[in-house]
Amino acid sequence: MNIRFKVVFVTTLVLGFVFAMSNVCFSFNDVNENTSYSDSINWLSENKVIQGYGDGSFRPDKCVSRAEFLKLLFYTNELSEGEYKKGMEVGHYYTDVSRDKWYADYVDFYTSREVIQGYGDGSFKPDKCLNKAEAVKMAIEDFGFLNTDFEMKENYADVKRSAWYFKYIHSAIDRNLLGKLHVTEYIDKKYFHPDEEMSRKEISELLFRMKALKDNFVDLYNDELLANNILPEFLEKNLASYKVIKKLQHPYSKDENHVYKFSEIITWADPETFEVLGDFESLGWIYEKDYKDVYYNDIKIEDAKSMSFIALGLGYSKDESRVYFEGGVIVNADSASFIDLVDSYAKDKNSIYYNGQILSKVDVSSFEVLSYPYAKDKNNVYYLGKLFPEVDVASFEIIEYPHSKDKNHVYKYNLIVE
Repeated sequence: MNIRFKVVFVTTLVLGFVFAMSNVCFSFNDVNENTSYSDSINWLSENKVIQGYGDGSFRPDKCVSRAEFLKLLFYTNELSEGEYKKGMEVGHYYTDVSRDKWYADYVDFYTSREVIQGYGDGSFKPDKCLNKAEAVKMAIEDFGFLNTDFEMKENYADVKRSAWYFKYIHSAIDRNLLGKLHVTEYIDKKYFHPDEEMSRKEISELLFRMKALKDNFVDLYNDELLANNILPEFLEKNLASYKVIKKLQHPYSKDENHVYKFSEIITWADPETFEVLGDFESLGWIYEKDYKDVYYNDIKIEDAKSMSFIALGLGYSKDESRVYFEGGVIVNADSASFIDLVDSYAKDKNSIYYNGQILSKVDVSSFEVLSYPYAKDKNNVYYLGKLFPEVDVASFEIIEYPHSKDKNHVYKYNLIVE
């Protein structure tokens, strides 16, 4: 059995000391070293996220209701106060969630976060057992772990690409978040059983793994990862005192007083006019602006005109008078006619640009981007923004990257191979 560690936080310094659990004491009378995911069950219990029953049992194979899961999710994720706002109304979204129910705050909160939706008849069905597809979708959405970079193939016979839960299940699998009990094999096919109820032990493993990824800032779970203990102060908060004011693209959020990146306040930003431009997660770059300032990857762009500033593509941006690449000014670029093309190319009425640099001696009127990483004009072919020498333009064609040819040669990348 893999023995996990727990991190003890010391008052306001929040310093972690790690110690081994050499003699594991199990929290429930029906959980032992032979119970699947017993370490995760213990971690959730020790951190007061999950409780057992009056007879001292955990009932690891029992299902979890939709309402119960929201509470578990909320306390495991330890969302920052920056994502909430005082004065939340509760229980007003669904016909079967009244204000006096213990779970009303959680249902209202996660509906405002756009993590959950109800049914077509206006109900939420809080007591209904949660199935695998629902649990994975809620957890992936709440932790911000949706992954669109995985290979889009159908790995399971019962998880079709057309299914609403396809991207969530594959995000979880791609990040190794589901443990070893979620798949069965029959002859030559694998089955995930998305409509099958998810048990308390499976939920425990899913939440522990997601917390471990979040705490370690990694994309793939392995058994060596440790999850930080949940701070007692967080558990003492009253959920009904907070509300998501606006969820921006990950990792940004804002309320009426502040803008946050992760849980840190962006001190310069005006929450009413703040915008995120670009794509932080897939491209690794982003512009931020409010009514007075513009920033690129946390560095202020001096003298940028915020009110006319727009992001283009792949690091290019402009305002009414200047053009920028990755936050730096492109000298002499014409803002009025400047447009981004594809594959790091851009142009204005006078010049062609690659990664923000002017390409010399290019015929602007005939220039076109072919398939990555090739481009051409009437006189030359270009590879990654550089002249591709001795190529016959008229007969040049791309075979399949990295191969191309003209009437004289076959090329690999930008080198002659035949």
